[in-house]
Amino acid sequence: MDFIQNAPEEAESLIYLAGGGIGAMLLGMALVPLRDSTSASNCAFPFMALTIAVAEFGGRRSAVVTALVSALSWDFFLTQPYLRLTIAGKHDIIAFVGLAVCGLIAAAFGSRRRRRIADLGSARSHLDLLHSTLHRMESPDPVKQVLPIISG
Repeated sequence: MDFIQNAPEEAESLIYLAGGGIGAMLLGMALVPLRDSTSASNCAFPFMALTIAVAEFGGRRSAVVTALVSALSWDFFLTQPYLRLTIAGKHDIIAFVGLAVCGLIAAAFGSRRRRRIADLGSARSHLDLLHSTLHRMESPDPVKQVLPIISG
């Protein structure tokens, strides 16, 4: 039963897993026109925003993939030498490591939200069951009719 309930959640997670990685690559390409007008480290902020959004909705795995692909995309498209996974400047190395680490931190926090929502849903269903049981117990009927599973 849990497998059936978790199937839509797993499919959604896979969508964010692929979408985060592809989104990071597309974001790197979209920022190429700005690489001559600003420093590469300034272009790290949109990647962080993307990683945080994916962490919020897609969970830890999706955010980790997004963080790593963001760092690689940022390096490939926005740092010199362009279109290579090589960093020439010392400040770009620091920004690359910072982007990757901050993305992994966002991934860690993003996974908590999904767990809290699942726990809240479970608590809500238990409260609903308790409420319906108490409602039945208030009935003037004999206990055997009200709660046949417990008394039977």
